[in-house]
Amino acid sequence: MKTVIITGANKGLGFCTALNIAKNKDYRVIIASRDSEKARQAIEKIISKTGNKNIQFIPLDLADLGSVKLFSEEIKNKNFKIDALINNAGIQYISLTKLTQQGYELTFGVNHLGHFLLTNLLVPQLNPFCRIVNVASFVHHPNAKTRMSPPNYIKAIDLAIVNDSTIKDFVQKGTERYSTSKLCNILFTYKMADVFKDKLINVNAFDPGMMPGTGLADDYSTLQKFAWKYIFPVFALFKKGVNSPATSGQDLANLILDNKFKNTTGKYFIRNIVSESSLESKDKAKQDDLWNISMDLCKTYFKN
Repeated sequence: MKTVIITGANKGLGFCTALNIAKNKDYRVIIASRDSEKARQAIEKIISKTGNKNIQFIPLDLADLGSVKLFSEEIKNKNFKIDALINNAGIQYISLTKLTQQGYELTFGVNHLGHFLLTNLLVPQLNPFCRIVNVASFVHHPNAKTRMSPPNYIKAIDLAIVNDSTIKDFVQKGTERYSTSKLCNILFTYKMADVFKDKLINVNAFDPGMMPGTGLADDYSTLQKFAWKYIFPVFALFKKGVNSPATSGQDLANLILDNKFKNTTGKYFIRNIVSESSLESKDKAKQDDLWNISMDLCKTYFKN
């Protein structure tokens, strides 16, 4: 039996991806999230819709590197060999700065650093031709036509360790942090694909498009939440680049299930089409900076 791990699979894109993969009963799906009750509900829904009972929950809090370490140890103790890892979970905050358990800025910590550590700790458990997919976003592109502020990547250490005294507009800064974290997802993808090429591990990035109705807007105002949940999803019916979690979940599942992607690595996908990411995402100096700083920030957790 093949095993796939999906972070944040208790709702939204992650849930829809898990549901589509679970339709193939050759797969065991591991839901990695911090909310046990939502995970339980997601598992019940997936089993009822697919008949696949090989759906499991293992706790994972990406905002705590210690939790990431415990998760990897649980995978090792269960002797699971991994055939696919989908780094899907993501957050966005537009209020005052929040920090991870280790004191790093929360958006960077969850969207990049937790997944960075998770992926590297799981390497011994990855089967040959394991498929790793990092969920990115078109907002990583500096000229993306969104209300998000463009990414602002200078040094990775400045993304992890922040100083609120220099921030004048937390909404602007929050959206900038999110778009920068999505740039990090692609920088990480390209660097990891190069590092892992001799291990026969395939690493790609996936852009699901804008998906109104998901939990990304948890930090928004009441009016913004209402629009995100009930009004913007209608755009998915008419506007290019706006998708439902169900549609994007099918596309993401296909990157795991379709044999035509077996040997594909180091690519950026929009839906199931290889596309061009930004020039900045291909900057090898920034790829190296992100990799080296992330290694340093996580070094305690690589010890046995």
